Amino acid sequence: MSSFEIYERYNEISTDLIDVSPSVRQNAIARLVQLYYRAPELKLSVLSKLDQMKEDSDERVANYAKRVLQQFQSEKEIPPGYVPRRPEMQSPETLAQPRTTQPTPKPKNVAANIICCVISIILFIVFYVIIL
Repeated sequence: MSSFEIYERYNEISTDLIDVSPSVRQNAIARLVQLYYRAPELKLSVLSKLDQMKEDSDERVANYAKRVLQQFQSEKEIPPGYVPRRPEMQSPETLAQPRTTQPTPKPKNVAANIICCVISIILFIVFYVIIL
């Protein structure tokens, strides 16, 4: 990633940090964390942005920024390539799997659906005969 792309991404994230929607700001913090690991030259800038975000008006966003900032300030050894994710986000393994396959229906559910359809058809015929 070139330095121009890094700074462009940082500017996009900075713009999202002042968005009206709390979910956009929280997502921007997650992207800021990824940028922290991928662009070591921006570590101080990322830390200052997180310090600003811990005073956010939304409590969830502020707490998330505080947790991330505490993690960075604890200076624990972080394995290379590690990028923390919010609990709401899915893991890359689940994102890589296609969702084209449907779960196989259970025999009890199939039988129950057939019985309900037959009863519905019988009721329709009975009500149709009574009305006409």
